[in-house]
Amino acid sequence: MDNKPGQSEDNEWGTEWGIVPLKWQGSIVLLLARILNDILLCLSVMTWLWYVHRWLNRKWRLWIVEVWVLCLVAVLFLCLVVGYHGNIVIWWVAFYILLDALGATVRDIVGPLSRRDADGGYVLIYDGVRWLLMAAINVIQVVLCFAVFALHYGKDFKPAILDSVTAIYFSAVTFLTLGYGDVVPRSPQTKALVVWELLTFLVFLVVKLPIAVSVIRVKERQRATN
Repeated sequence: MDNKPGQSEDNEWGTEWGIVPLKWQGSIVLLLARILNDILLCLSVMTWLWYVHRWLNRKWRLWIVEVWVLCLVAVLFLCLVVGYHGNIVIWWVAFYILLDALGATVRDIVGPLSRRDADGGYVLIYDGVRWLLMAAINVIQVVLCFAVFALHYGKDFKPAILDSVTAIYFSAVTFLTLGYGDVVPRSPQTKALVVWELLTFLVFLVVKLPIAVSVIRVKERQRATN
């Protein structure tokens, strides 16, 4: 199967991972996006696992990524069950998992810089339905990460967040910008946490939503004729 113009050998081999070469394109923003993408890739366990597969000349399977992401979600639920105010180990676990979710989003931003055809840059996906489901899981992943953070700083909220259900509730309404106001941040750390989650929501809204719209195919149902 021939590659599309501008499509790398890595993509033909069946992967979305790969360090993006740092190139000056007359834009500081694009250069920073490339650097951020490479940093997040280097931090991802999946990146190194993919390179091991390639070194062993084994075919990469998509289900490996799915199992990894679902395991991360399970770890977050476990963190919420055993977590408590001030648990720094669980905080770092949630922070790493959040970086993993953001890395997938950054790859969608940087992808069109290295994948181009006659119509311009494009995001490479393997299946539209699978991408939509994985994007939904990524959203759950992010919400649970911020729920862990909320539980970590629980006593700095009014009323205090002392259980996992309240933490998930607060994170969900914050991420979706509902802002009921029944739980209020009181310290600089918790206020920064809320701002951080809102900015994450905007990143997902700007990046994931347009891609989701483009991969959904709508077909008009034909009316039956007598």
